[in-house]
Amino acid sequence: MSITKLNQPYVDLKMPVWSPGSYLIREYAKNVERFRSFDKTGNTISYQKISKNTWRIPTESLDQIEVIYAVYGFEVSVRT
Repeated sequence: MSITKLNQPYVDLKMPVWSPGSYLIREYAKNVERFRSFDKTGNTISYQKISKNTWRIPTESLDQIEVIYAVYGFEVSVRT
């Protein structure tokens, strides 16, 4: 994912904890693996996981960041 036009000291990325029509908390973020963030030249940017479904990436002096991650899906349903 590319995020551009940054004008704040950090970006918070959030993943939903529920799906419309499901009516239950699903905790999708628990299946996120290999979360990584980079500047536009490919340098790794450190991040903090500040809650169960939120990642904070510092963006001071950056105009663009790239974020990659994988989501492990072990069944075909709204539960994972």
